[in-house]
Amino acid sequence: MLIRADFHIHSLVSDGSMHPKDIVKLAKKKNLRAIAITDHDSFGGSIIANREKCRDVVVLYGAEIRTEYGDVIVLCTSPIKIVKELNELLNHARQNNCLLIPAHPFDIIRAGIGRLAYLKIWDGIECWNGSSDPVTNAMAWTMLRTIHRVAIANSDAHVPEMLGVPYNIVETNDLTPGDLLEALRKGHVNPVPGYMLSGLVHKWTWSLKRRFRS
Repeated sequence: MLIRADFHIHSLVSDGSMHPKDIVKLAKKKNLRAIAITDHDSFGGSIIANREKCRDVVVLYGAEIRTEYGDVIVLCTSPIKIVKELNELLNHARQNNCLLIPAHPFDIIRAGIGRLAYLKIWDGIECWNGSSDPVTNAMAWTMLRTIHRVAIANSDAHVPEMLGVPYNIVETNDLTPGDLLEALRKGHVNPVPGYMLSGLVHKWTWSLKRRFRS
């Protein structure tokens, strides 16, 4: 079956504006059949979202971990211990059958890992990030053409308007976390890039509100 999916979303557990359960409901409205809530250094958002038990939307356990080299998305079938040292994270992820995907790799302002994205240690590369600038997205997209890695496009949504822009078409045997991870691992995914200007404005507005509140 072919499904739409977004594997990089933030909830109010970290710096997003949405409750994890509301993300699941909105994903259903936007025809996303699979999502990953990837809060910063926490599986908390995905744990809460999985309590929603929505038949129509599979929620992978995820986190965006800030390593010493930059941000890495971790996708799992169950939560794992947060490890921030990259070599230790690699070993820990492999032991728990998780996927590691560099987030916005060339967006250095947002802690991309840069040229480390060329290493063969990754299960895929976020070739398009809905919150990154066109130049760094173009760099990641072009890089994947030369090294033939699994390409993934994600929204990096912090506000409702950004959810599912961009997204992925995933070919999977079944709607289970294990099948979805295997489909990504095998490269059965087609990224669909895109931007939403109004969504970016809402994100920037939300970011300013958070700063003033703190």
